[in-house]
Amino acid sequence: MKILFGRSGVDGYYEIDRNAGMDLRKLRRRFLDLVLIANISSRTLHFGTRDEVVSESLSCLRETKRRRGMIVGVSNYIVPRTLEENIKALIETKKQAGREEDLTSITIRKGALSLLRRK
Repeated sequence: MKILFGRSGVDGYYEIDRNAGMDLRKLRRRFLDLVLIANISSRTLHFGTRDEVVSESLSCLRETKRRRGMIVGVSNYIVPRTLEENIKALIETKKQAGREEDLTSITIRKGALSLLRRK
């Protein structure tokens, strides 16, 4: 990881996945200048309950409020046939955090909207 993030000169990394053992707090401490993107597991979004989605979202949002350089989003992508209720829970949680424009990526919004239209 040190070579990839430290010496390569990349500005950010997408697909921070907590289910793969990637922790926002630990990564932020180790790579101060790297923009970290995601950390809400696509698996939780797809298979989890609404409460699990809200809990994971809040955990990520709290960490981003403590430190700069992080964008909350889905670790990979929104899987087809993900429950609409879970997608709405993710978006509503971000809005309630009061920083929707800072924390919601356009990709997630477009992905959620296009997914909801495909029924």
